[in-house]
Amino acid sequence: MKRVAILSSLVLALTLTGCGLTNRTANAEPNAQKQGTVVRQSNSGQTMILGGTAYFGKAKLQHFIQVARQRPKDVQAQLDAARSAYVNGQYQLALNYYKKAATLEPKNGEIENFIGNVYLRGLNKPRAALPYYQKATRLSPKYMFGWLNLAITEVTLGNKAAARAVLKEGLQKVPKSDPNYKALQQELASLK
Repeated sequence: MKRVAILSSLVLALTLTGCGLTNRTANAEPNAQKQGTVVRQSNSGQTMILGGTAYFGKAKLQHFIQVARQRPKDVQAQLDAARSAYVNGQYQLALNYYKKAATLEPKNGEIENFIGNVYLRGLNKPRAALPYYQKATRLSPKYMFGWLNLAITEVTLGNKAAARAVLKEGLQKVPKSDPNYKALQQELASLK
């Protein structure tokens, strides 16, 4: 009984302090590590954000927006504003800043993936997300999350055969050395 009470207290403490698991995909960006944030996306459609508080809160959102306005040609400033808007539930604002970043770096498939994430997970509009994930895989074919998100979107839309085809193609294009390669294999196995 005492063990159960201790375990319950530990779980409650972890929950209250926030272990960083959110249903919002705040984008698995390599640049996020530069701000002291580690972002990992799981194949469950959730994102693990350790140190994600760097973007959360009204004051932080206003700060990132101000920086993005001061540096309109700085891709990272636009991405930071978008990320902050996203984690604060301001999905349209997040889209605006992600789209500005995409205009500045039109060949960056990861940014297209982030736009898809807002549509899929933030706005629950999988049909709107689909072309962004398709573009992400075209522009950055080695980026595992583009393939995974495209497959998840196809499943969400009821297209399991298309999802399987996407995953098979992704497994051909994503390097086996990618630490997340196995997620594509697992997702494909779950669709059989």
